[in-house]
Amino acid sequence: MEKLVAYIAHQFRRRLPPSIPYDDLYQEGMIGYLKAQKTYKPTGCKYATYVGYRVHGAIQDYLRVEDPLSRAERKREEWLPFIPEDSYEVDNDYAGMRERLQEAMNKLPMRERQVIEDLYYAGCTSAEVAKKLNVHPTRITQIHQQALKRLKDALGRI
Repeated sequence: MEKLVAYIAHQFRRRLPPSIPYDDLYQEGMIGYLKAQKTYKPTGCKYATYVGYRVHGAIQDYLRVEDPLSRAERKREEWLPFIPEDSYEVDNDYAGMRERLQEAMNKLPMRERQVIEDLYYAGCTSAEVAKKLNVHPTRITQIHQQALKRLKDALGRI
């Protein structure tokens, strides 16, 4: 199982900045593994699958605790790459960027706009938005990704 923990920690490591040491990820994964050993009950789920989920969750929990930004702030930070770099020189004020974003939002299809507004402005979770729109949460993820792509394209052209 140590190889599984190392594999999961390595997968996280590939997506994270160099400031987060692999050893910390591995250590948190091992803690998750030890907790999984104590809590596993053979009820249809394979042991390795259960351990994998627990290790992944333990590493995610560690990263959330270590992250100086809240989830909402992290989501807002995701918008920054969608604003072209030259716009900082031309349109350096917040109101101007907000206006450009609103203009791009108004061009989105209604369902995509609703998902973006609920996730980013209302602070709803994907599950809450899915329930509101009567679709599966994975569909919300797909709509969200499509909306972000459209916004990126629109902000790149403005």
